[in-house]
Amino acid sequence: LKKNKSLERLDIGQFFIAQASFDLIANAIEFNTSLNHLYLGNITRSSLNVKSLATALKSNTSLTELDMENCHINELGVK
Repeated sequence: LKKNKSLERLDIGQFFIAQASFDLIANAIEFNTSLNHLYLGNITRSSLNVKSLATALKSNTSLTELDMENCHINELGVK
């Protein structure tokens, strides 16, 4: 994902994602230049810290659509 130049859409919603895995995905998104749609809706996790995603989104210039419908984000993740 980090070096992929053709992937435009990624749907990883409705899966259980461990925080460490989520952080790895976010790190890859930071450097990906082709992804324009990311669906993270309904991730089955009690709470998600999205700080790593926020950091990635500051650098990513290709992502135009982010869907996080029904994600449970903890307080630390929104600061």
